[in-house]
Amino acid sequence: MVSIKVAKKFHRNKKAIPRIVRKQVRKNKSILTGGHALNAHLPPFLDKPTEDFDIFTDKPRKRARELERKLDKKFDADIFFVKPARFKGTFKVMNRVTEKEVADFSKRKPEVTFVKKGETRVASISFLESKFRESLRDPESRFRHAKDRDSLRRLQILRSLK
Repeated sequence: MVSIKVAKKFHRNKKAIPRIVRKQVRKNKSILTGGHALNAHLPPFLDKPTEDFDIFTDKPRKRARELERKLDKKFDADIFFVKPARFKGTFKVMNRVTEKEVADFSKRKPEVTFVKKGETRVASISFLESKFRESLRDPESRFRHAKDRDSLRRLQILRSLK
């Protein structure tokens, strides 16, 4: 439980979180994936709001802890923490105020392809599409099927615009 003072500070400054995460992704030459990566490829009218960041990096635990420290410093309070995720080798940066996830850091695999959007490395459309299709074939990923079907639909719309 956090104090009301800390909660207010969090809500006043929470809009800075995406900027801080993106800055760390660029600095560490990590790769943005998931919803934020998909949105980076799409025109704004096809964007879907997403709160958490999914990041591939060579050192997931270390990068998660670095982000946690940067965010705690920005908020001048111990608001953020790192915990292991459901999948081995993945670490979540969470906030104590809303208990929501800020970012997932996973070990980068050799098959992850990326493009640069500005200075940020973003998972390629072909990689994202293959991951969405892989998830749809996996019965254990049923909890994500609606989200992945929607992502594939938005990619289909993007192709029809070209």
